[in-house]
Amino acid sequence: SYEYTAYNFRGDAYSSGGNGAAGSNGVEALYSMGDLKVHISASDTNDRVAGYVAYTFNGFTFAAAAQDSNAAGDTDYALSVVGNVGPAKVSFAYADNGDDTGVGTVNGDHYALTASFDIGAATNLDVYVADADYFAETSYGIGAHHDLGGGVSLRGGVISKGDDTIRADMGVRFTF
Repeated sequence: SYEYTAYNFRGDAYSSGGNGAAGSNGVEALYSMGDLKVHISASDTNDRVAGYVAYTFNGFTFAAAAQDSNAAGDTDYALSVVGNVGPAKVSFAYADNGDDTGVGTVNGDHYALTASFDIGAATNLDVYVADADYFAETSYGIGAHHDLGGGVSLRGGVISKGDDTIRADMGVRFTF
């Protein structure tokens, strides 16, 4: 339930469940040259056409994306910047997710500010604060993971979801 993704999955994405790639038809083109990356895609899902451009300069990555579709709740455009500021990797993202139809919907502006800190060689701390037109309250969270070695890590976090709901999780992740 972390709300750190500003576009919040209002566009094409591959799913390995259900129909997977057979669920819709589409085409995409990716181009990369040095620090420049460009991606253009089109699909028959809501007649989507989307693209983004990203450029890395002096340790910061700046990105802009736009999408056109028949779905009112699809993301129209998004902007982000990511880079290291002191000991933290910081990102700011904004997305225009269609016309704002009020709290409890999934449309409108969405902002997210995140930071990730290494605390020692095996422990990482992640924090975020996010706000959106469709949140009743600002959402925030903190999470940590500690690498135990051998592909095993402890992970957990606490968030305020943006509707006065507090959620927490804790688990062990195994990577094979």
